[in-house]
Amino acid sequence: MGTYRNPVKHAAVRRVDAGIADREGEFTARWRERLDRLETDPVSLIEFACGSANDYRTFAEAGLGPHLDYLGVDLSEKNIANARRRHPEARFEVGDILRLPPDDGAFDYVVASDIFEHLSPEAMERALDEAMRLAREGLILTFFNMADAPDHEVRRRRAYHWNTLSRPRIEDRLDGGGFGTRLVIPVARWLQRVHGYPHSYNRRAWTIVAEREPRIVPAVPHHLEEPSA
Repeated sequence: MGTYRNPVKHAAVRRVDAGIADREGEFTARWRERLDRLETDPVSLIEFACGSANDYRTFAEAGLGPHLDYLGVDLSEKNIANARRRHPEARFEVGDILRLPPDDGAFDYVVASDIFEHLSPEAMERALDEAMRLAREGLILTFFNMADAPDHEVRRRRAYHWNTLSRPRIEDRLDGGGFGTRLVIPVARWLQRVHGYPHSYNRRAWTIVAEREPRIVPAVPHHLEEPSA
């Protein structure tokens, strides 16, 4: 769920932890029970900036691992070594998400979580273009710092960035890449409106699922419509 040095933000994360503690295991068990019964061909997937199997650990716990032909890439050799040790059943490789060797459309889906805000605007656009190049079907993208603003807000912090990305500009670029079927979720508003859960610690978190043709998007019960009067 992330860590913060700022004590206020850290306390907010701890409140979320406490709020879901009783249900987290139940949620994972439900996913595993359903996925264990599923018989289907694996989905090929590449994850950008996979870290030390940060997300794949959750995939495995929830029973999703056997249904994926998975490749995780990260620039850090240490992260990849950690990931391989933790999950020898999956593939992890050192790689630069700005220039990856696989052919166009080599994977069904590309997953990228909380990475684009840390890149320069030029590198961010190049990484997004690379994701679109590799994705035969679609993209699953999460952002930790996005806003309904007309332009990106660029903030350099020593060796990396902490930018606020413009949701409209990201969507425009996805349109240009042929990913016109999209599900766009402002996570905190979705949790509050749909589930009555007010404790999201990050009001700037968004998830975007973008596809060339509708496959996942129509099946997701997002229900983010404005409540009727």
